[in-house]
Amino acid sequence: MKRLSEVPFTPTDLNEEHLYQLRRNSITRLKVNPYSRSLVGKIANLCHCLVFNTSLLALDLTGCQIGVEGARSIARLLSLQNSMDLSSGGKIRALMLGDNQLGEEGCSTIARALRNNNNLEFLYLDDNQIGAIGLEILADALRTNSSLQRLHLKHNSFQLKPLIR
Repeated sequence: MKRLSEVPFTPTDLNEEHLYQLRRNSITRLKVNPYSRSLVGKIANLCHCLVFNTSLLALDLTGCQIGVEGARSIARLLSLQNSMDLSSGGKIRALMLGDNQLGEEGCSTIARALRNNNNLEFLYLDDNQIGAIGLEILADALRTNSSLQRLHLKHNSFQLKPLIR
């Protein structure tokens, strides 16, 4: 886990040069500045660049307002990376998606990708308007996931009491 503690690369705007660096595996942590709104229309392109990336271990998209479409792109990325045999082992292990307006549908999309994912260890879904349905789908997906160690769900719309069985 030492590599995850490195200082993240934090561009003020996600441009073609940054995407090129991601394709070349020269970045291990990426934190996109939420105030630049540089991911509008670029989240699918970013995820496409990351499919074959073997160095990026942490992706922080907190506050980038990626919404449901962004969740779909992230889910495709997680599924593709999981199905590939990347010999160097470099796959995303920490994913921060807090404050992205994912809602039930976005959460469900991420949950489906987690079902068979054996790479992701940390997932942050704080402040995403996730309700009881999203939480139940997420819990169901985690029954088959063996890698996730930490899940953050603060400031969402569900209450745990009715869900505890």
